[in-house]
Amino acid sequence: SPFVQEVVIPLLHQDSADYCQFDELYVRVLNWLTVVRTGIEMVICFDSHYDETLFRTIFDGYPPQFVRFRNVDDNINEFLRHEFHVKNMLPEHHALNDAMAMRYAFREPMHKTTYS
Repeated sequence: SPFVQEVVIPLLHQDSADYCQFDELYVRVLNWLTVVRTGIEMVICFDSHYDETLFRTIFDGYPPQFVRFRNVDDNINEFLRHEFHVKNMLPEHHALNDAMAMRYAFREPMHKTTYS
């Protein structure tokens, strides 16, 4: 999309070590998952179904068995997400910055307690 070409792609070229061809992604992402994996299951959180689609595309539709996906878009406090970017002077639309902001702004829904 024009947005991706104008805003996102320039952020990717900040460090040439972070850039790779699509055919390298499978190995690089699998290696990364192996390093950061801490348990039997790993949950990849995302705020757009496009993120899950892109991730699955890297693995030709079949991500590793230990990977689960969770859409947390409804659990992100937008005020806190914005606050994180401002306080840390980190630009939006850079995957790592956005992931840290999402973690900062993530809130589980509160369950109503029923009293008898």
